[in-house]
Amino acid sequence: MNTLPVRSFGETIKSFHNTSGRLETFLKILKTAPEKLKTKSDAEIDFVEKHQDIAHELKQLLATGKVPVRVTHNDTKLDNILFTPKNGVLVIDLDTIMPGYIMFDYGDMVRTFVSPAKEDEPDISKPGLRPEHFEALTKGYLEPLKKLLSEIEKEHLLLGAKAIIYEQTLRFLADYLQGNVYYKTDYPEHNLIRTRTQIKLLDDILKQEDKLSEIIQQAL
Repeated sequence: MNTLPVRSFGETIKSFHNTSGRLETFLKILKTAPEKLKTKSDAEIDFVEKHQDIAHELKQLLATGKVPVRVTHNDTKLDNILFTPKNGVLVIDLDTIMPGYIMFDYGDMVRTFVSPAKEDEPDISKPGLRPEHFEALTKGYLEPLKKLLSEIEKEHLLLGAKAIIYEQTLRFLADYLQGNVYYKTDYPEHNLIRTRTQIKLLDDILKQEDKLSEIIQQAL
């Protein structure tokens, strides 16, 4: 774990991981979204509304002020890691390095490492959770950190994964309902497809939460 002084870093992207804020924005967008788009994404909207507790739980946790703020990458998706021919590993896209929470870095790795499919895979049977990849990622990430993390961080790693996936679901679906104004898209339903892959992964995690929590505990 790095020992860089948190106070020396500013917030490079305001509210980058603000899950409850993303939910509030989504709900506002939903009120004025075209009925045609809402009809096409009815099931996805229902899922998001049904699982608002993820955002609320995270907000309550962070409001306690007990979760350590650390210098984190904040965008630890697989695309931001380069693997060299001699087994070297390089982390790129450093513009998001700023004060943050370990659970978010862990969470975005879970989001992008454990599914066998790309986040815009149209065949919804292909995305999902691979428990063996979740276990390998968790062991590899936590091995050098387990003696340095606080108890509250250890207890809420899985919440971080759920929150990041839920947050990305909100972002993709909100963009779809706005007419695809933020993310680059190749066709009108591109963001809706992305939404569905996130939902599939999050649903898998929610269904196997006890097993995944046990994997985390064993790695610690």
